[in-house]
Amino acid sequence: MYRLKRYGLMFFILCMMGMGMACEPLSEMKENISEEKERKAIARHAQEVNEHGFMVVFDGQELFVPAQMSESMHLLMPIKTAVSTFGVQIMPGEDGLGYVDGQPVENVIICQNVSGKSKRGTELKQNQIYPENVFVDINRMVSILDFTLDWNDSAYIMRIESSDTMELPIRYDLREIRNLNPVDDQGGYGTCWAFASTAALEMTPFVEENVQFSVDHMTMNNGFNISPED
Repeated sequence: MYRLKRYGLMFFILCMMGMGMACEPLSEMKENISEEKERKAIARHAQEVNEHGFMVVFDGQELFVPAQMSESMHLLMPIKTAVSTFGVQIMPGEDGLGYVDGQPVENVIICQNVSGKSKRGTELKQNQIYPENVFVDINRMVSILDFTLDWNDSAYIMRIESSDTMELPIRYDLREIRNLNPVDDQGGYGTCWAFASTAALEMTPFVEENVQFSVDHMTMNNGFNISPED
């Protein structure tokens, strides 16, 4: 009788342990199913938004640019449009990596398969990168640009606001900020490019003191076989 009770207790403990071990995978399975349902629901809504059409407003100005929503309801723009609209440099890398103003951002570059012909008339091939099929995920890019995005689902409007609210001064005079180098005379020589280049270097913000670079040195040692008379 004692052994029977002991075996019964062991059997009960093993059953409880088995149930506990089974509950954990079941809970994970339920979470995965719930996440998959949510992902599909967001993707369906993104498709509805693209079919309906939506407006993009940047700093209060409506943008008449090509744009679409991704399956995760992220704003996508062609890379050329994003560069010209936001005034940033975007360099696509591999596997979705992109460099926004020199800073790496993961999963910011989206390449979509397209068919037909490019603007130059060449046939577009699948899985190839063309200006027509390279898009930028604006939602992932805003962390670098310090922008804010606000999606109005009822009005179908994506508002983008920049944090740069600095107003331009009424007047600006560099002479009031620092001493300027004298104006040089290039005479009758075709060395305007050398004078302009050295003057720009002399006035760079990283130069704290007034410096004078040699125009003659740049003209005579430019490496382009250009004489002062050219």
